[in-house]
Amino acid sequence: MAALVGAGGAVGALVRFALTRALLGVSNRLGFPLNTLLINLGGSALLGWLMAGVRAADSPMYESPLLMFAGFGFCGALTTFSTFAVETRQLAARSFWRASGYVVLTVGGAVGAFALALTLSA
Repeated sequence: MAALVGAGGAVGALVRFALTRALLGVSNRLGFPLNTLLINLGGSALLGWLMAGVRAADSPMYESPLLMFAGFGFCGALTTFSTFAVETRQLAARSFWRASGYVVLTVGGAVGAFALALTLSA
């Protein structure tokens, strides 16, 4: 199971890198880390969808190879708290309100995206 998490994490990190680069121009023009926000919201929704599938299969969560690879590995590396923390600090240095908005959108949006996907996929 650990190898599945590691392999999924490697793929997730590469996808995150590619998506970040692809969306970097938009984020730079806006002066707001839209790339990280969108990636984190999408990854949270994907994790909710995966969790619904595992729950529907009525199998123990930690015995699901799909959840280990795609959920904990891929989504765990795709959505990253460290980037969010650094970008929040950078925004806060320029504007408390932009940083606060980013925190609310990211945390609230990620929890909401996860819950919505979990509910709609059930």
